[in-house]
Formats: sequence, structure tokens, C-alpha cells
Amino acid sequence: MLMVLALATCIVNTGFCIVSAHHGLGEVNADYSDDEQLCAARLLFISQAFGIIGAALARISVALFEVYLFGSSVSVVKKSRTWLWRQLTNHKIVLWVNVAAQILVNSGALLQVYLQCRPVERQWDSRVQGTCVSPEVHVKLGYVQGAVNTCTALTLSVLPMLKLRHLQISTAHRVGISVLLGIGVLDAMACLAKTTLLGMLAAPEDYLYTVSPLVIAWTIEQYLTITCGCIPYLPQFVPDRQQDGQKVEEVAILGGGITGLASAFYISEAFKDVHVTLYEAGSRLGGWLRSTSVDVGSGKVVFEEGPRTLRPSVPNGLVTLDLLDRLGLQNDILMTSKESIAARNRFIYYPDHLVRMPGPGSSVLGVLSSMLSEPVFQGLLYGALTEVFRPRTNDIDDESVGAFVSRKFGPAVADNIVSAVLHGIYAGDIYQLSAKSILGKLYKTEQQYASVMVGNMLEATRDDSLVPLLDLHMMRYLKPFMVASNGQPLPGTEVFAKVRASSVYTFKRGLGQLAESLEFALRKLPNVTILMETPVESLEMVAHGNTSKVQVKPKNSKQSAAEPSSRRYSHVVSTISGKTLNSITHPRHCLSSLAGTPSVTVMVVNLYYSNTELLPIHGFGYLLPRSLPFDQNPERALGVVFDSDATIGQDEIPGTKLTVMLGGHWWNGWDTYPDEEEGANMAKAILARHLNIIEEPQAVRVALQMECIPQYTVGHASRMRRASSSLLDHFHGRLRVAGNSYSGVGLNDCVRAAKELAMKLEVDSKATGLEDLVAGGETWTRREKGTREWGYR
Repeated sequence: MLMVLALATCIVNTGFCIVSAHHGLGEVNADYSDDEQLCAARLLFISQAFGIIGAALARISVALFEVYLFGSSVSVVKKSRTWLWRQLTNHKIVLWVNVAAQILVNSGALLQVYLQCRPVERQWDSRVQGTCVSPEVHVKLGYVQGAVNTCTALTLSVLPMLKLRHLQISTAHRVGISVLLGIGVLDAMACLAKTTLLGMLAAPEDYLYTVSPLVIAWTIEQYLTITCGCIPYLPQFVPDRQQDGQKVEEVAILGGGITGLASAFYISEAFKDVHVTLYEAGSRLGGWLRSTSVDVGSGKVVFEEGPRTLRPSVPNGLVTLDLLDRLGLQNDILMTSKESIAARNRFIYYPDHLVRMPGPGSSVLGVLSSMLSEPVFQGLLYGALTEVFRPRTNDIDDESVGAFVSRKFGPAVADNIVSAVLHGIYAGDIYQLSAKSILGKLYKTEQQYASVMVGNMLEATRDDSLVPLLDLHMMRYLKPFMVASNGQPLPGTEVFAKVRASSVYTFKRGLGQLAESLEFALRKLPNVTILMETPVESLEMVAHGNTSKVQVKPKNSKQSAAEPSSRRYSHVVSTISGKTLNSITHPRHCLSSLAGTPSVTVMVVNLYYSNTELLPIHGFGYLLPRSLPFDQNPERALGVVFDSDATIGQDEIPGTKLTVMLGGHWWNGWDTYPDEEEGANMAKAILARHLNIIEEPQAVRVALQMECIPQYTVGHASRMRRASSSLLDHFHGRLRVAGNSYSGVGLNDCVRAAKELAMKLEVDSKATGLEDLVAGGETWTRREKGTREWGYR
């Protein structure tokens, strides 16, 4: 609308100039009568207002377009140290400052034009009695206006080149928009040229002839500004808003793990007329979710080979709760209360005994005493008090978790505490894992305040909080799970109400029950086909009429001999690992950035003892740090979970149930792994050494999970940004990815990724599934604390 107004005012300005030229503009005074010259001067005077307004509106329109293009959130600038520097380098603020400058400076120019002479008629008729400000003043103020306009034009041209690297569009679109918006340099050049001619306004004689080059210059400037501002508005250059014919017709999903099952569920629910085909290479669905009921003679117990509990976290955990509600699993939830022994007692084993970590139920004196006496906390207090003096250097965009924590708090804190925590989540090496991708807000806090401790204290004093914009959008979608102002759950939020007071939760038949429920729901749907033992051999973009589709070629199909050898889909969702996906896409290895995410292998050993008094101490379990002496962990274990404390209610009979996790990054590079007997013996040795458990278990189950946990190593965010561009370049939004290889290894992360992918499938034709990593890592906003969109506690 602003650009239309700009064009209208410029056309009016041109009309006045044309009529003025008819009466003598651009000609010597002697060729026209006095009345014609007065008419020409009056028309030229009137046209100035339209010329000033038109060019200003065009620049404001371009600035607002760039605000739209880059989003309306707060973009936290990398490597910034001070508040002032962050504001000066914040793209959104720069754009709004330029809008304000255009309004103020050009409004001043309008006032100056009309107030230059009193009465105003003296401006074009020297015979009228009155006074005028010196033309030199008019010229000098014009220089100021010209300088501001030139700076704005240059800013609007250069800014996209700095910002578009964070935008979720293909490389071709990124370069194209940068070039098109960069055409504004021509506007700056025209503005500068016009400014150099402003001295003509002070010409004492033959005014209409002398100022004609200036009139030509400002007319060219106006139309050039509008042209440069209009080109990027062409639909083919506006990302993430166009509908380019990518109607969702038939969808293929690669992988039948939790992400694939959830994606199939959400897509089939959103597009009831679209057929969904799920390809699973194995003989069962659920991926790493596997719960087994084992008969131990007097009853059955549940063993978990993969994840065993879920957290009702914000917002990812709420997406999972929403899914449970849809599947009708409310009555099968088993909670571990925030007041339970498992929630209160979590341990790290160091150097030769269990050390309780600060948490619920801990007293201040108890925590201080433990920090001063236990070796595991060595250096923590000193590091916390002095980390403000160890800011990040300007050349660091990403670093390992170990390097970050060592720099801020000391290497002992990294090796003794943080390594243990990440052993329990990623089974990974903290000196390989990415701080930027894993530590999230902690890393962002240091980026913004140069200090984690100072940043957290300052954030605590504010009335609003810094949150990822994408999280806020998801919370708004999940409004049914918000609480009312009186703290009571809203109607229809039974699942939320049930788990709100829990630390973690699971299901009566284990977490595998979630995968089973999804499979049951999908097999009942007429628009869903599940192909088991059908690995995909290749993916390739092929022409299909006036558009293109993705051709999926399976290796074989044991499910049905009638299945075609290959099939074309409007969209394909890959939930398999990035490494596997890269190996099957054509052109070969076109998604090589996805292959840069390694994975670790973990052995899970479940043990059941009939003795209920076996444990010397109760709690959730304990983790083992990398700094643990070798003689205390020669088996290279990662941690031990006290399942009989953490997940009460699954088993038919009482007893002690434990899980020992072995391997992870410790086994990187191994060609062979322990067999089941060796694994069981290693687990029993760990329990004997650490917990003095020497009894033989009544039941043991050993599972080797090959390459089960992706490792977000240093540079993960940059690799995902390149991968997103490659996906767009080669598959144009028709191949999308989700799963633990990309945006989170937890079950909640995978369910959220599936939900967001389904939500964007049709409305965002240029999505890849990596928007959270491309935009979310850079784009944050502030939200008032306690608002309903962020009201979950």
C-alpha cells in the first residue's frame, strides 16, 4: 500500500513538472511571458512536496518489507559484548531507526519548503511583499536531507546481504534477493547526485532554467527508488509466503521410529484426503522405543531397551502430552512425583562413592557443605564467582561444551559434573559436543551479557524473559494446555492436570506403549499404508507433468508383491538418520552436510532382583563422569538407573530393577563390541564395585543399540544451515527431515519436530524441517513472565 501511495505521489509530481515545463521550466526567461514563468514556478513549488513524500514513502516501504522478510523478533547478534553494541547491530532496530529518520527528516524538509517564505506566494513571485529565509539555508538543509536519504538507501541495500544467511530459503533465492535488494545502491547514487545539485536552488537569476537538471535528478531518484523497492516484491522472490503449486497429494514417510509414526499420525489427521505411505526397513515399528515384558517366574517385569521416562517440559513436553490426549493414553500414565525419592535423589559417582546432587529437598547449608567437602564439586564455587572475567572472544561462533564450561567455570566442573550429565543424555564426549546446539539458552545468555551468572541475575530481575520465538509460537498453539489465572487446569486438559505435579512419567507397559498406540491408530486409518521390511534404495526429483515430484525406490517389498518398484510422491518426510539419507539421495551425496552428524553405540543391560532391600541408597540413579579413575570404571559405563524407584507401578511383582548403560563415546572406533554374556558380566561388575551388589539377578536382558544417539558436534548448527539450503536447492521443499539427527535427541523433541513438520507441510512450500535450527538458533523474543502463553509452571 505504501508503495502504491509512493507511486501515486510521484506520478502527481511528474504531472506538475510536465505542466511546469510547458510554461517555461527548463527554458531561458526571455522565451516566456512573466505570467507563464510565474505559473511554472508555482507548479514547480507545489511539485516539491509530492517529490519529497513519494521518495520517502518508497524507502519506508522497502524498510518495512525487510522487517517482514527478516521477522519481527529480537535477533540476538553474535559475538556482541555490550548492550549498546547489540542495539547498533540489531537488524530490526536498524530498520526501524531508518524508518523514523525518513519520517522526521522528510517531514522537516516539507515544513522547510512551505515555511521558507512569508507569505508563501513570495516563494514563486518576487513582487509579493514579504520575507524569505536565505536560499543558502534551504540548500544546507537539503544537504542534510540528502545525506540521510543516501544513508538509508545504502543501509537498505547492504543489510539483506548480512541477514539473509540466517533466512530459511535456498541459496539461489538468498543470492537473488540480495542482488535485487542491492539494486537500491542505484537509488543511493541517484540521491547523492541530486544532493550535489541542490546549490542550484540558490541561483539568483534565470531560476527556471538553472534548476531544470535538479528537477530531472529528483524525478529519476523517485522512480528509481520505487523500481528498486518493487522488484523484490515479485512473488517468485518472496520466501516462505508463496504457494508454488506444491499441493499435498501423496506423502511418503521414511522410517517407522517415533518421529515417523508421529509424522504419519499428524499428517493423516491434517490431510484426510491425502494418502500416507510409511516405509520401515525393519520388522517392527517404534525405533529405539522398545519395552519388553519379561516373565521372571512369579510374575512379569518391564524392561526398557531405550528411553524409559518423559519430562512434561515446556514446550516440547506439552506437544507429547497433546499427542497422548489424542491417543487416549490418560489412564495408562505412571507418574514419578516431584516429591518422590527418585526426584529428590540423583547422584554422581566420584571418585569412589555416590554424591547427591543439589535438588528438591536440599537445604542451603547442606548444599554448601557438600560443595566444600566433596571432590566432585572442586572449583565450582570459585568458577561461578569469577566466570564474569572470562568472556568469549570475538572469533568464537561455536565451541565444545567442555571448552565452554572449562573456560567459564574451570575444567574440573566440566570433567566432574557436566560430562556426567551429558553421559546420561547424549552418551557423548563433552569435548566434541557443540555448546551452541546443546546448551541453548545458557550459551545465548553468555553471548548477550558476556557472563552466565550476571546474565541470569539480570534476567531474574526483569518483568519479561528471553525465549526462542519458535517456542513461543508453539506455546500459543498449545493454549488448551495452559492454566487459568487461578492456577487450575482449563477444561479438556486431563493429561496436563495429571502430569503437572510429576518430575517424569512413563506408561504401564513402558514407553513402547506410545509407539504401539500410534501404530494401532495408524493401521485403522484408510489413508495410511505401512510397508514393513521395505528399506528405501534411492530418492530422486523427477518431472511430473507441469510440476515435479520425489521418486522413492524401495529395495524390495515383502509386504505385497503388487507394490510398484518405485513410486512418486508430492512430498517425502525423512525421519531416518542424516547419514543414511545422504547415501540414498540423487544426485549422490547432495546432502553431505547431513552426513556430518556421527552417532554413538550404547549397550543397555536390564537386571531384575527379587530382593527389595538390595540398594544401599534410593533415588533415580547415578551417572559416571569422564574424570572417574579407570579402576572405578574399566567397563566404560555411563550410568545406572534405579528403575524400581524411578518407574513404580509397571511390574507385577516387587523387587529391585536396575539398568546399566555402557559404551557411548568410550566405544568410538571399536570394530567389535561385547556380546550379551560379556555385557551382563560387565554390568554386574559395575554394580558390585559401586553398590556392593553381589547377588545374582533373576533376569537379565542385554541390548546393543548400534549408532542410537546422534552427536551434535561443534559446528552442528552451521552444518544444518547448509543442509537446509541443499534440501531446497535439490528438492525445492518436497523433501523434509525430522528426527533425532537434527533438532533434539529426546522423544519430546522428536514428537515436536513431527508436529511442526505437519503444520508447515502445505502452508510453507519452502520448509525443510530445519527451520528451528536455521532461525530458532538466532531469533529470540521477550515475553512477559506469567502470561498465559508462557504460563506453564
